Amino acid sequence: MKTAALAVFLVITAFLPQAKMRLRPVIASCCFSYPAHHLSLDQVSSFKHTDKRCPERSVIFLTKNGRQICADPKKPWVQDLIDAL
Repeated sequence: MKTAALAVFLVITAFLPQAKMRLRPVIASCCFSYPAHHLSLDQVSSFKHTDKRCPERSVIFLTKNGRQICADPKKPWVQDLIDAL
C-alpha cells in the first residue's frame, strides 16, 4: 500500500511543475480605444506594437512623461511618427 501511494505521489509531483507553467496568466497589452488627439515627435520616446493575441492590432506610444498612448497603426500620423522614431 505504501509503495502504491508513493508511486502516485511521485507521478503527481512530476507533472505539477508542468501544470503550473500552463496555468500562468498571459499578460498582453491590448488597446480598446484611441485618443482623439495626435501626438507629436517631441512628446514620444518610443513605441511598440500590441501583442498578436489582441483583438485589434495597435501601436502603443510611450511618452516622455511615462504614459502609454494607444494609436491606430492605419492612421497616417501614426505611420509618420513611427518612421520618425
